[in-house]
Amino acid sequence: MKTIVRKNQGLGWRQIVSLHKYSTVVEYEILAFWQAKAQVFNSLLWLPILNPLFFGAGLASFAPTRSTLFGTANYLAFIFPGIVGLGFFRVCSHIIYRLTIERRYGLQGLKIGAGAGVLGYMLGHLTLPAIVAVLQSLVTMSVLVLLSTPIGSIHNVLLMLGVGMVSAWFWGVLGIFISFSFKNYTQRDFFMNLVMVPLTLSSPAFYPLQNAPRYLQMISSCNPLTYNIVAMREAFLCGKLSSSFLLTIILTLALLIGNMMLISKKEFLDSKT
Repeated sequence: MKTIVRKNQGLGWRQIVSLHKYSTVVEYEILAFWQAKAQVFNSLLWLPILNPLFFGAGLASFAPTRSTLFGTANYLAFIFPGIVGLGFFRVCSHIIYRLTIERRYGLQGLKIGAGAGVLGYMLGHLTLPAIVAVLQSLVTMSVLVLLSTPIGSIHNVLLMLGVGMVSAWFWGVLGIFISFSFKNYTQRDFFMNLVMVPLTLSSPAFYPLQNAPRYLQMISSCNPLTYNIVAMREAFLCGKLSSSFLLTIILTLALLIGNMMLISKKEFLDSKT
């Protein structure tokens, strides 16, 4: 086996938009995920149960039980889309973590140089964390049902999960774009600690935005997670799609195309026997 490093002069459109070896990329991501048993437990059980059972239920004890301040008389029903939205938001950190490792050890170049299409490579990385986020949502919903929280119609739940999947893909392609900036794990970890927590806390996951302090409303209006959660909340409580959902779709497509162009210009490895 002879491996040659070459400077890529740009891939053809067929390889850029190809879904070749998409299933292989997904398979590798499943294996990597499953090998980290603590991550499986934390992602699929601990966080989805912990958030509504302890944090959500604790906050609900202070919320007025007869008020429609939250668009519903039940506070746990109000924060359900917020918790779900945070689960889909974590797709970004997962993607950044995985792609930083792949670029650090040259795995990205190996996979694409071995014939994986650029689009197939990206979708392969986005599929598993999006599915995990949906499973988290179902676990959270089960806990809320046990807490006697009205879930409403199945149609609204499915609509909310559909909006959530789009938001997961948005955060995923944004994570791919951001990962190009990191040359080592220190830069990655510094970014994660600096940015991810403020994005989470400034989103209206656990409070109505219109009642927040003015400065927080201004910060939240610049946070993409705000629009994701608002869109999911409107889908769940009202059964309708908002303009925030359309904006998320447009941004996702723009980032997807931009990422394909960036990856297609990187250095790859050609393997020849």
